[in-house]
Amino acid sequence: MRLILHIKGYAMRVFKWYLDFTPFKESPVAPVWIRMEGLALCMFEENTLLSLANPIGKPLRVDPRNINRINLSSARVCVELNVAGPLFDSIWVAFEDDVSKNPLEVFCVKVFYDVIPLFCTFCVKV
Repeated sequence: MRLILHIKGYAMRVFKWYLDFTPFKESPVAPVWIRMEGLALCMFEENTLLSLANPIGKPLRVDPRNINRINLSSARVCVELNVAGPLFDSIWVAFEDDVSKNPLEVFCVKVFYDVIPLFCTFCVKV
């Protein structure tokens, strides 16, 4: 996550620290809202939506309209996404039998991205 502050006319940017942090390169990881379509009503629980978003990026929060069951046409989750890497356009979901752990139903969930920041791999900046 990036934050720009102005102190005495000078811009100061704050970045999240990560393991190979260097002040000369920006991280390609940014918070991005994703939208998942084709979910059953039983999947609109906060923990379920966070679990579904996990393969795409680190889940940060679920849209309150989904938690409060106001918008059930699609699920929105904010994730930390590596914008320099490949993006998923769908994920596969499997319901398992509690006893045998065999898949009872497998289906595809379409994934859409809100505004994705552009990342330059040459100058290593957003």
